[in-house]
Amino acid sequence: MQRKLRRYENHLIVIGGGIATLGVWNIIKALVMMISNRQYMQSLWDDITEVYGEPLLFKVIFFAIFFIMAFFILGIYFYIGFSARAEGFGKRSGWLYLVLTIISVTFSVYVLKVNISDFDEYYSSVSDGVVAVFIECTTVVTMCELIFSSVMVKILRHKIKTQEAA
Repeated sequence: MQRKLRRYENHLIVIGGGIATLGVWNIIKALVMMISNRQYMQSLWDDITEVYGEPLLFKVIFFAIFFIMAFFILGIYFYIGFSARAEGFGKRSGWLYLVLTIISVTFSVYVLKVNISDFDEYYSSVSDGVVAVFIECTTVVTMCELIFSSVMVKILRHKIKTQEAA
């Protein structure tokens, strides 16, 4: 049982680092998509100009909201990743990061569904779309593995504690 516990703890350490890195990747991906999809951004600004007039204020508000959301999401990924690592090292055993992971998996499954159903609308080339879908699938599988490993660590630690107490 100790060997299983160490294996799942090691999974949490590795997966936790991967989730934190994935958060950074998501921010980079969002920035690159905004920069590379200039045609869409220009049509967005044109629509804003037609409705509200001067778009400078709305551009500032849009980018402020984008960066606030980006850092909020990055913070969630960091919290999940570093909490999983801490649990793997035996320092913490909270449940909040698991709840956030379940919410993130749900959101990732939704994004995956949208990516697949609106494939032609979102991606200019097939290779871009396939890579995006593959990365989103990897995210879902990794987070599910994090949930499974964390639950197993909690169960095994409880079993070991009750055996030692008996």
